[in-house]
Amino acid sequence: MDTVVEVAPLHDDGLDLEEQDPKRAAFNQPKGVQGIGALPHYHSWIQEHTTQNQAWRSFKEGYHKARKFVLRIQDIPPTKDGRHIDLDASRKTTLLDERTNKAYITNYIRSSRYTAWNFVPRQLFAQFSKLANFYFLCVSILQMIPGLSTTGSECL
Repeated sequence: MDTVVEVAPLHDDGLDLEEQDPKRAAFNQPKGVQGIGALPHYHSWIQEHTTQNQAWRSFKEGYHKARKFVLRIQDIPPTKDGRHIDLDASRKTTLLDERTNKAYITNYIRSSRYTAWNFVPRQLFAQFSKLANFYFLCVSILQMIPGLSTTGSECL
C-alpha cells in the first residue's frame, strides 16, 4: 500500500500557507512537489522565489518613492475621528484643514481658456506651433528686408 505525503509550502513567517489562504496554496506549489523526496527541491524553490519577490517589492517601493518625489505627492495623515466640516453659508473666512493646516480648496470654476493677461502669449504660441504658420511668419519677416524682398526695393 503506497502512502502519498503532500508537502504544504511555508510562508516567510513560518505559518502554513493553507492556514492563511487555501486558494493560494495550490497555485504556489511547483509541479512535482507532492511526494516524499520533494522537500529539498521545494526548499530551494521557495528561497529562489522569495528573493525574487523581495527584489520586486524593493523595486516597487523605489518606484513609488520616486513617483511621489517627482510629482510632489505628499501623503496626508488621516484624522483621529474622521473628517468633520462645519457647514455655514454665512462664513466669510475660509476653513483650515486640520490635517495640513492649509485652507480648503474653493469650489470656484473657471471655464474660460484665456484671461486678459495670457491671451496674447497663448494665442501666439498656439498659432506659431503649427509649421505652416511659422513658415509664413519667417517669409513675411524676410519680405520686410529690402535686400531680400522679391517685391522690389521701393521706399515709402
